[in-house]
Amino acid sequence: MSFECRALNPRIGRHTFTLQRAQPPKKVNITQVKPLANGAEISIQSSEIGDLPLIQYILKYDLEDTKDSQLQTLIVPGTSLMG
Repeated sequence: MSFECRALNPRIGRHTFTLQRAQPPKKVNITQVKPLANGAEISIQSSEIGDLPLIQYILKYDLEDTKDSQLQTLIVPGTSLMG
């Protein structure tokens, strides 16, 4: 789905641009998991290269060996992971 926007200003001129709905990436690959004393460092590589940047990652995790542990969610900005 796409939308075209047109603007006309006699002083500036005409301007046209097209907006297209972004599709989320189909898959990301975890390339490395490095355990730390109080967490983990995770390296992620997107399987698709496109013009749209990833703005955030949603990580869902569970604590191992914990009785009645529930799934936790962590939202991380994509720019902090890109380096």
